[in-house]
Amino acid sequence: MMLFLDTEWADSTSEGCQLVSLGLVGYDERFQWYAERDPLPLSAPDFVHQVVYPLLERGAYAMGDSQITESLQAFIFRVAKETGRAPTVAYDFWNDRALFNAAWHGPSGDLATIPPPVQWFDLNVLDPHYTNGLEWYFYERADERKRRHHALVDARAARAGYLHAIRRLAKEGI
Repeated sequence: MMLFLDTEWADSTSEGCQLVSLGLVGYDERFQWYAERDPLPLSAPDFVHQVVYPLLERGAYAMGDSQITESLQAFIFRVAKETGRAPTVAYDFWNDRALFNAAWHGPSGDLATIPPPVQWFDLNVLDPHYTNGLEWYFYERADERKRRHHALVDARAARAGYLHAIRRLAKEGI
């Protein structure tokens, strides 16, 4: 099962890159996972305060770092169990993969020696078709376009970009 990943983060010069939210959407949309950090990084840039934070859902999605780790691991193991194989996580920015790994290992890094049981797929290998499909997704969906920079919305867009790319490549005989 392919899972499409997106993250939102706060990047400050004093604290480095900090996870804000993480979303995963399955190829067939049967599997979906989303979490937001609680508390949120306060030293986030203006863009994050003005664009990303207003999109957050909070409530049950707001989790402490340890809870995010436990929930993410449970989700990945459930996907693997229900599909009979380790999922492939598709990403389009290196920092998404890095933040997934940080969330997987937890705040103390206790599981640092145990890599997540996933394969990785860099969606950029499908460009320009991937990016065209992702942008078309937002062009066609005004409601989703208004929520761009919400990790789960962007994960859905990544899925749409992937599907567009593989259709285009099949037409080209590649």
